[in-house]
Amino acid sequence: MKDYLGRTDVDAPATKTARLVECSGPAGRRAPNELAESDPDAADVLLKIEAAATQRRFARTFDDGEVNADEVTSALRKYDGLNADGKDTVDNLLSTTGDDGADLVTNADGETLRILADGSGSIDQSYRRGVARAADGDSIDSYKQLYRAVRKVDDLDGTQQRRAKQLIAETDGAGVKLVDELGDDTLRRVLGDSDIDAADLSRATRKYGELDGENARVFREFLKDDTLRDSWIRVAGSPETSQAAVRTALVRVRNVEGKIDVQRFRKASDVNDQERYSGMEDPYTDETIVIDTQVQGKTKFARVHGESNQARSWMFETRDDIKGLTRSEIQEKYSLPDEPSYVSDVNVPDRTEVRIGDTAANFDGREGATQYELLERIDPDRFTNRERLPL
Repeated sequence: MKDYLGRTDVDAPATKTARLVECSGPAGRRAPNELAESDPDAADVLLKIEAAATQRRFARTFDDGEVNADEVTSALRKYDGLNADGKDTVDNLLSTTGDDGADLVTNADGETLRILADGSGSIDQSYRRGVARAADGDSIDSYKQLYRAVRKVDDLDGTQQRRAKQLIAETDGAGVKLVDELGDDTLRRVLGDSDIDAADLSRATRKYGELDGENARVFREFLKDDTLRDSWIRVAGSPETSQAAVRTALVRVRNVEGKIDVQRFRKASDVNDQERYSGMEDPYTDETIVIDTQVQGKTKFARVHGESNQARSWMFETRDDIKGLTRSEIQEKYSLPDEPSYVSDVNVPDRTEVRIGDTAANFDGREGATQYELLERIDPDRFTNRERLPL
């Protein structure tokens, strides 16, 4: 420290250093000297910062190693080049976001910082903290994604903007990811839909934050669809619905894309309570998602059965799902009351209503197999090609 203080041109360096140490602790003693080894001008900027909170954030960020020396040096130079209003913007942002905000300020461009500093209400402050946590976390792919999301929120009006800020405040990086990856029109529809509960949307968004690739794409498609949006957010955002259940539902829809037209999503617990299933074991696993659909075109499924119950409601996708399994293994997989003797094709006509969901663990069987349920009667002649098990 003495070496640096003897070389710097900053006025009253000892006094300023004592002030830095007072507000930053040991980090304030180490940061200037270590910065000076690579960039004395950056160390000078740190000493000259007048806002104690800003000075402390920069010193601690460098000392903690959260960002590298080059990034801190760049941020300090950026700060030094701001006019008084710009410095006030950064000071206010850091005072709101705390230690999480230092990484954001280090990497954000001036326009992003200006947008974030605008507004003084409690939602604005919570929003800034959410953005800062996103910048400091692993949920976003890049800072560019964060900048795009901040600008999209800034372009929204009134209630939609308030709901977007609240969403990011509650979900951090997951909210930033959703806002960035949704199309502008879809984002406005989601935020403008008064039937969507804010808590459900936040919980669903957190689950979206754990998705990538095709599963994330299908999730966004559900939000884009005016007929599916509300029911999807309601079930995906339910406290009963796990991350695994959301992922499973997305995979099931992907597996039948082009063959099935999704009508709505429901919680399995609600479906099990229907009068349709009165007097029988709950057919669907609780805390999972049930998908009500219509078949597109003539579609073939398969069904296992006994001697006299070929034409019934419960099916699976193809015979391959049971290939190589014994009769008892099939019974266990699909939680059947009896060992099946036969498998048949089920030729389901166009626009027939079919329900998809998790098999519940009944009759000492296992839960989790994908089952399809006919919601309307079809001609018994559509059950064909009976073959004795096992295959």
